[in-house]
Amino acid sequence: MCCYFPATNSRYLEKIELNSRQLNGTIPLNINESLVNLRFLDLGNNFLSGPLPSFSGLSYLQSLYLSQNNFTFIPHYCFQSLENLELLDLSYNTNLSP
Repeated sequence: MCCYFPATNSRYLEKIELNSRQLNGTIPLNINESLVNLRFLDLGNNFLSGPLPSFSGLSYLQSLYLSQNNFTFIPHYCFQSLENLELLDLSYNTNLSP
């Protein structure tokens, strides 16, 4: 696991920008429970792998950059209830099925 977001401190986070940081591992599966006020998430150009967690319920999320990683699967419920999402970048994840 690359990241741990304690629920008590992370509820107020609105922006996480960790692109090109050579992160590896997986995104925590409960990210949608821990970061409820998140508006911007950039984890692009790293070495993250495994399935995508559910981002559903992150109703403030506007930009989600997950490009150039090694993700393997997108669950069907992954992006439900993202009313404010304007940008989603999953490009260059070569292990994802088309």
